Amino acid sequence: MNLSKYLVVTFDTGERTAQLTELSFKKLGFKNFHMISGNDGLRSKFLKLAKIAHDSEYEYFIQNDADRYVFSGMLDLIKLVENEKIDSSAGVGFDYVMNRFRGATPNVFSKRALQYLHNNQHVMPDVQKPLTAFGQFLGKSVDFIDKDFRVFTNLHDYDQFPSKICNTFLNRLFRNHLHLYDQQYLLSLPDSYKAAIEHAYKVYEEMPKKDKIDYMDFSFLDKGFPSCDSDDYEKLYVTYKHMYEELLTNFNMN
Repeated sequence: MNLSKYLVVTFDTGERTAQLTELSFKKLGFKNFHMISGNDGLRSKFLKLAKIAHDSEYEYFIQNDADRYVFSGMLDLIKLVENEKIDSSAGVGFDYVMNRFRGATPNVFSKRALQYLHNNQHVMPDVQKPLTAFGQFLGKSVDFIDKDFRVFTNLHDYDQFPSKICNTFLNRLFRNHLHLYDQQYLLSLPDSYKAAIEHAYKVYEEMPKKDKIDYMDFSFLDKGFPSCDSDDYEKLYVTYKHMYEELLTNFNMN
């Protein structure tokens, strides 16, 4: 497999694990990386990715978020993408706060799909789920193939700042996705995360609507929460690789 034709692009909004997610790709043999950092929203970052794709020579682009760690299933996914000539695809992740498997980033895109986005930005509107809107457009188009696969690729939201957990949960509330969570499991989370979720509920009750996925500033929730440094990444990678392998066994049995 020629991984040199892939560019891994990580969207970073201040997550404490941005370097860890790149490390997980490097462990799989990926060679080319770019990080798009900043407080701008998902659509803004996607348009930056689309321009990178338009201007570069890479054949495929993997859009990842800085709160996800990939393992062997990522290689299985890109084999399927190449074999079936897919333009847009994703696999399955295991979500820490949901405590369940679900369809998830990382997303694999062909160069031509992102070039089209660069030239036709209206196909990704600035809404709560801009990526879903783009995928729906590709899926309806006769010129592109959008297809997801039941391949377990990554772990999501482990070891995040409480502010990140709060933002993610708040967006889920505004999408009416509360049913995806196990309320008893939420009560078992660390106190810092329970406080983040409680604050998300409070903001949700006070806000009439939230039309965009963009994060809000909840940094006050992170007071006293440790940051990651380079010495942590290798240890964390080993921990999560072992967790992934245990979950993979369950995933393959179902």
